[in-house]
Amino acid sequence: MTIPYTKREWDRLYGPDTPLPDLASLFKDDPGPIVRYGVVAAVAHPNDEYLPDHQRRYLVIRRAESVIAPGALCFPGGGIEQGESADQAVIREFREEVGGTVTVTQKIWSNTTPWRVHLDWFLGRLVTHPDSLSIDPREVAELLWITLDELANSPDTLLSNLPFLKLYANRSLRNGQT
Repeated sequence: MTIPYTKREWDRLYGPDTPLPDLASLFKDDPGPIVRYGVVAAVAHPNDEYLPDHQRRYLVIRRAESVIAPGALCFPGGGIEQGESADQAVIREFREEVGGTVTVTQKIWSNTTPWRVHLDWFLGRLVTHPDSLSIDPREVAELLWITLDELANSPDTLLSNLPFLKLYANRSLRNGQT
């Protein structure tokens, strides 16, 4: 089975009436080795810090046409380089992709995607002013500030973001719970 990167691709391959499976179930019998380690940064807009979670806007990127999963929406992030900690990778990837500075506030989850990428998920706080962010067009086509519901419901959301969004919406990842 081909595993698409977005719901839009799933619908194109399998039809809009075919329900999206639980991604973890696709490889439960043959998980295979982890092929890469990566990090993801969920960073809320500084003006939204005191809003209820469902109203906060988070920085989301639309991936450039030249990278894996072109056009997909996802949080900033990427691979961990040799000799680099996960926290250092979050800071570097954020700087490379969106030209900003972020502080890591909390690691809230880890998972392995169906593509065998192990991800550490972090909450971060934006240090740079939101208006001064500047994308690297080789990796990012667009910056968006959207709610988690908007991201979860977009047909362009990277499928590997959906388990995080579901757990976070259900409050399963708050305060260190898993």
